[in-house]
Amino acid sequence: MTLDEVAAAAAKIAGGAVRPYSTFDFGWQKEPAARSLLVSNRKAERVLKAVREQLPPGFIAFLGNAQWHGKEKHIWKGELVLACGADQFESLRIAHTDAVNYSKSTEDLIVELKGYHGQIGIDIIWAQADAVEFLCLALPADLSKFSADIYQFCPDIVDQGTESIEALAEDIRKSRRVRLWWD
Repeated sequence: MTLDEVAAAAAKIAGGAVRPYSTFDFGWQKEPAARSLLVSNRKAERVLKAVREQLPPGFIAFLGNAQWHGKEKHIWKGELVLACGADQFESLRIAHTDAVNYSKSTEDLIVELKGYHGQIGIDIIWAQADAVEFLCLALPADLSKFSADIYQFCPDIVDQGTESIEALAEDIRKSRRVRLWWD
């Protein structure tokens, strides 16, 4: 199966038109190695789940750009991105995700996320220029230690978000998700 065939099948599920690219850098640039569909932010995770259930091996799907600063302007819509990939970490490469303000490259982020995946299992559902969101497939035995480690990896999650490591731990415990961003 080709990427275009996978994208056409996803379009039937999502109910949208396939774009022959995905965007990165907040919509300023196009990634021709991927395909995308615009989906309502409200139903994005449901559509992602449905598309993933039909994906053949060798392909990935994730939610991509949701902040539009380029020529395209989409209100309340984001991208469902489809690409070839051996694993979920390819989503960061397709989205060109980095933490440039913290001197961390895409590959640096992938190394850290693979470590979390080894600890608890993660499911990357969203990746864009400076942000990643993942679901925790299990909670760590020591949630306080895990949260402190997340804070070291991404200070903005506490400094601009939960305001304390304890509050971060509670948020992870309740939601089983982690949204990282590097401003």
